[in-house]
Amino acid sequence: MPPRTPKPAWSNLESRLQEIEQGDLISFGAVGIVTRKGAAFAASAGLEGDGAGVVALTVETAAGWYAVLSQDCDIVRGVDAEPTLTVAPVMFIPHNDWQRLHLGQTSFRQFALTPEAVSPIDEEHALRIPDGHAPVVDIRYVSTVDKTALEGGFERRAPLVGDNKREFQVWVGQRFGRESFADAVHETVLPSARRVLDAALKARQAGDTSPMSVTVATVSEYWVRATDRYVEVLGRLEPTRGRAAGMLLTAAGVSTWNERALDEGCRKLSQASARLMRQAGYTVKFTVKDFAELSAAEAETYTLWRVQDDPPPP
Repeated sequence: MPPRTPKPAWSNLESRLQEIEQGDLISFGAVGIVTRKGAAFAASAGLEGDGAGVVALTVETAAGWYAVLSQDCDIVRGVDAEPTLTVAPVMFIPHNDWQRLHLGQTSFRQFALTPEAVSPIDEEHALRIPDGHAPVVDIRYVSTVDKTALEGGFERRAPLVGDNKREFQVWVGQRFGRESFADAVHETVLPSARRVLDAALKARQAGDTSPMSVTVATVSEYWVRATDRYVEVLGRLEPTRGRAAGMLLTAAGVSTWNERALDEGCRKLSQASARLMRQAGYTVKFTVKDFAELSAAEAETYTLWRVQDDPPPP
């Protein structure tokens, strides 16, 4: 029997790539972006001139962190097959906007991170972050990084675990492969529904404990099912939030939702939406459900709605 050929030892780069997973934050310097003279990016970099020319800029985020969007298998593949990583910057937005994302009014464009995910931040970078702002991954600005650029070293953090990491993975895929709604639903119904949710969330943040506000506080994301002139907005109940809001009670080891309060909250949300939609010819109904009780067949009839992507009407 011929002797086995020994496997070559991992290179330093291969070893470092084995450390990275999708959703990790890495800090390695700056990335490039293409813009034109006269655009905001160019002006912020001190580049003067009109919009006649296209230029490439090297930029760094305020905190210096970038989230890895590449899938785990592609991260560890050799540079001959997968020569680059895809990353998106960690940006900072006003805390009120961040809280909406964190409390279920999600967006296809930004993914809320906890402040602890990017802490501690060194003094040089901390000076760039405005007070009252919190971190998000902003997928509107995607960059490509040559893997060999990491061979010289980089910092890494892994803030996403468990359900939070799965949410991130789904979010990345949906940014580029999401289903669209009918024009009338997207342009008329959902912005009005968002106004109702915004009002309930604002009241909750101010300490309101009405069924409508508490119902909104238990939801992690919203799904929509539309048929002709009827639109159902389904809130996904999240047990951890439900317990914090006092809507999920546990006795003798059995957890039970406060269905009466949730039904009342949904009824109030539906009534508020109906008042806004009176002249539009649509019926909007808010419902909530624990997805552990939702069948696969029924789940396929809904489309995920990222609330922050539909600005409320003026």
